[in-house]
Order: sequence, then C-alpha cells, then structure tokens
Amino acid sequence: DAHGGDDCDDADALVRPDTVEACGDAVDNDCDGTLAGECLLSGDLTTADAEATLFGSLDHGAAGASLAGVGDINEDGVDDFAIGAYAAEDAYTNQGIAYLVSGPVNGTLDLDTNAERFLGCVDDDYAGRAVARAGDLDGDGAPNWLVGARDAGTGKGAAYVVSAVGGSLCATVASVEGEAGDHAGTALAGDGDANGDGARDLVVGADQRVNGSGVRGAV
Repeated sequence: DAHGGDDCDDADALVRPDTVEACGDAVDNDCDGTLAGECLLSGDLTTADAEATLFGSLDHGAAGASLAGVGDINEDGVDDFAIGAYAAEDAYTNQGIAYLVSGPVNGTLDLDTNAERFLGCVDDDYAGRAVARAGDLDGDGAPNWLVGARDAGTGKGAAYVVSAVGGSLCATVASVEGEAGDHAGTALAGDGDANGDGARDLVVGADQRVNGSGVRGAV
C-alpha cells in the first residue's frame, strides 16, 4: 500500500495506516484494529502536537484570525468548526472568507479544498472578522452559525446567519446590519436565550458605535 500498510477503507482518504488516530469519532483512523478513547488533554503542548493543521490558501488572508466550534452543522454526527480569514480574496479585494470545516479532521489540510467557503459580498467587507456558534435561529431544526463582516455596507458592518451550504454571504438565511460607521460584527456570540423569551438570541459587537459625544462602541 502506498501509505505504508493495509488501507482499511479505500473509500476514505483520511483512513489509512500512517494517519493519526482521532479520539471520539468511532472510526479506526490508523487501521490498527483499535479505537481511540475519550478525548482528553494533559501536560504542556505546543502546535507541533496538533492532530490537524489547516492552512489558508492566500498570502495575508489572515486565516485563523477568528475561530469557533459551531456544533454539528451538517448533521452527520460529528461536530464542526468555523474559521475566519477576513482579508482573503476571491472575486473582490478584502472581501473576506469564512470557512466551515466538517469534523473529524487530521493531518495537514488546505482550507480551500477541505471546507465550505462563505464569501464576503463586495470589496472590503472583511467577512470572517468574527465567527460564532448560534444554534437553530431560523427554526428549521438544523443548527446555524454566525459570520461577522465589520466593514460591510461601507462601515456599517453586519452579522450573517448561515447554515451548512457555502456561497455568498449575500444569500444567507438572515443578517443584522449596523448603522453608519458602527462596524457591527467585530465580535459575535450566540446559542443562548439572553432575554428569556424562549427563543435563541444573537449578540453583535459594534466597536465604533457612537454614543453621546464619543465613539464608545456597543453590543
């Protein structure tokens, strides 16, 4: 076998003898006949101990500037996570890209080929400045997650509610836009009922919101 032994699942490129066993996924990743146990960390670790590394594809795209565990977005039984690359570009300058990575992951991977991409709408959106877990905000039974684009709308900023299928953030489930100069979407939080009305809420940070005589920021 080209990977150094008997490949126990030819249909899955991430299951092979030379890969790292992932804990908690109920898969024999390294084909040794055993499963990893409970996922626990201990001792002093460095980035060299990582089971997986995901690289951005563009110079100065700022991949990893934001990240969050977002739950099982694609409902395959394994939790997923989001990565923001707010300076990444596709069709527009500094539009920003948010990536949804489906777990489990191991090895060294390229984000552009191993994740769903969610693209800022126009130049200088800086989408992906923040990402966050949201829960089921639109009531369809599937979880959502959040992408912040602090410069959307020429500095108004926006928070986008997204699901599992990538594409332009202009076509997302819903969005919350700031006022002129707010830079809403600088920070995000969700997956809770903040006002006790039984519905999930989202919290949007706007660090340039003007109040009174100064730029004081707001949530």
